[in-house]
Amino acid sequence: MRVHFHGAAGEVTGSMHLVEAAGKRVLLDCGMRQGSAEMEAGNVDPFPFDVASLDALVLSHAHIDHIGRVPLLVKRGFRGPIFAQQATADLMPIMLLDSASLAESDAERYNRRRTHGEAEVLPLYTREDVVDALAQLHPLAYDVRERILDGVEIAFRDAGHILGSSIVELWADAKKLVFSGDLGPQGTPILRDPTPIREADIVLMESTYGDRNHKERTDTIRELGGILDRAWRDGGNVLIPAFAVGRTQELLYWFARHWDEWQLSRWTIFLDSPMAGKVVQVYARHHELFDEEARRVWAQC
Repeated sequence: MRVHFHGAAGEVTGSMHLVEAAGKRVLLDCGMRQGSAEMEAGNVDPFPFDVASLDALVLSHAHIDHIGRVPLLVKRGFRGPIFAQQATADLMPIMLLDSASLAESDAERYNRRRTHGEAEVLPLYTREDVVDALAQLHPLAYDVRERILDGVEIAFRDAGHILGSSIVELWADAKKLVFSGDLGPQGTPILRDPTPIREADIVLMESTYGDRNHKERTDTIRELGGILDRAWRDGGNVLIPAFAVGRTQELLYWFARHWDEWQLSRWTIFLDSPMAGKVVQVYARHHELFDEEARRVWAQC
């Protein structure tokens, strides 16, 4: 078994790792580089391997820095199966169609303003490319060991990061590789805690926040309630910028759980994100993945 690192190694985004084992080539994640203009410009570069030679793609979760270049991979010749946890598979059309729409808008805006002699800019991929990529998608459940290729088996374990996020276990060549993807902390609202993995021969672990100490979640929730109360007394409004996947749903969860305590019926609450609204619908289809407390809150909402 050999592992080649082509992203999210020495950098934070663009997760992409190539595993060669059992005579097969399996790509773990195909994420978009995000951050500086220079880093994002690298998304259009050729892939550092023969795309057509890949046998399968395995995805850890639906954030763009882990799936953002999947349509480009297919556009450039990948024809194999794409494996993802069931909830991740449901989130992918939302995430990738939005990404494609942004790319198309950016290209159209640039081309409208370009001066004579400047080359036309093409989007990284289009919504049609996303549709083509999704046709190769194979959803899998948690905790089921599946043979995806001759000599290669995988299982998805709950990573507790966002809905459908997975730790990937991969067996091949009498070895077991574990790819953590992004790991959630213990006690994340709505989601179950990450599944403990007891053994592995090789571990690829996300470590972006490995040296950070976070304050207690109860302190954060108490602070949020205090902000709402002060804003009401001062006659103000509260504007909360939040990621459309994961963070927005967490906020809605805390609003539901503390509805009476925070007197939220006196507020008018707007969710100003079509994407976040679509993601809420995916959460509704997968409440079996919630932790016990969240299932109880969901049943009472």
